[in-house]
Amino acid sequence: MAQRETPPPERAPSPEAARPDIAPRLLLENWRGELDAAALYRTLARYERSEERAEVLLEIAQAEVRHAEIMTTRLKALGVALPKHRTSLRVRVLGLLARIFGVRAVLPIVESFEAGDISSYREPAQDPAVQALASEERGHF
Repeated sequence: MAQRETPPPERAPSPEAARPDIAPRLLLENWRGELDAAALYRTLARYERSEERAEVLLEIAQAEVRHAEIMTTRLKALGVALPKHRTSLRVRVLGLLARIFGVRAVLPIVESFEAGDISSYREPAQDPAVQALASEERGHF
């Protein structure tokens, strides 16, 4: 009697593997959000009076750029052409508010946006690479 070969166990998709069921629109929206966040943190760093806090804000901006680069790779794997990014009105207004009222006045608003990103990035509809960014986003505030 011949033994049946058991198929190898299914592997979980690696964060590097593009999922064809991911809506490119969602990934593109995340990409725009990361680029906006990078621009916002750079602006906040410019208006921050404490050199130490400004440096932390610039480090966060760099992390947001890395996140956008991950999403760029994913979008290209899905065959999506990236549009030119324009900083959102929300980011420009927050930058203006930081200039007028100070960075500390704006940070609670920024933290609420980051919290929203974390929960959004954990959604099952998200690309695995985006889901993996949720814990890093949590470290931003």
